[in-house]
Amino acid sequence: MSEWNGRLQQHRERELLAEIARLACSAMGARDAGHDQLHLERVVQNARELLAAERCAGREADAFVVEAACWLHDLVQLAKGTGPAGESARRSAAAAREMLEQFEIDAVRIATIVQAVETHSFSGGLQPATLEAAIVQDADRLDALGALGIARLFITAGELGSRLYHATDPRGAGRQLDDRTYALDHIERKLLKLPELMNTAAARAEAERRARFLRVYR
Repeated sequence: MSEWNGRLQQHRERELLAEIARLACSAMGARDAGHDQLHLERVVQNARELLAAERCAGREADAFVVEAACWLHDLVQLAKGTGPAGESARRSAAAAREMLEQFEIDAVRIATIVQAVETHSFSGGLQPATLEAAIVQDADRLDALGALGIARLFITAGELGSRLYHATDPRGAGRQLDDRTYALDHIERKLLKLPELMNTAAARAEAERRARFLRVYR
C-alpha cells in the first residue's frame, strides 16, 4: 500500500510541476533571450543533473521543491540596471508564493520554494539556507558560463547599450574594469568568479569546465 501511495504522490507531483512550468512559461512574456523559456528549461536540466550528483554523494534533496523553484525563479524580471539589488528575485519569490498557494502544496514546501527563488540572485547576495536553494542557485549560475554565458552576455550588452570591448585595452590590463560600458569586462568582473561561489561539488566542477571556455574566448 505504501508503495502504491508513493507512486500516486509522484504522479501528482509530476502533474503539478507540469502546470507550474506552464504557468511560469506563460508569465515570461516577451522577455529578452537571456531570460526566456529556454533559460528556464536549461536551469531545470542543470538542477536535475545536480540533484543526481547529490544523490550519488548520499545527500537527498526534495526534487519537487528544486524543480518548482527553477521554473519560478524569474517570474519577475526588472530591466537591467533598474531597481535595488536583488529586487527581481524578491518580487519573483512573492509571485511564486501567490501562484503556489493556488495548489494543495504543503506550507513548508511552499516556504522552501519561495526561499530558493529569493536567494538565487547573484546581485541579491543571499546565501541559501537549504540544499534545495543551493542547487537552484548553482543551476541558475551555471547558465551564465560557457558558450551560452557568452551569448547571454552580449544579449544583455545590447539591452544596456554597452560597447563590445575597450578599443585600446580590451583585457583591462591598464584600466579599471567597467562591465556597464564594455561587455567583455563582464567575463573578468563577474563570470569568472562564479565557480568559486558554487555551493555543490558537482556545480563547481562543471562551472570550472565552462569557465575554461570563457578564459580561452576572452
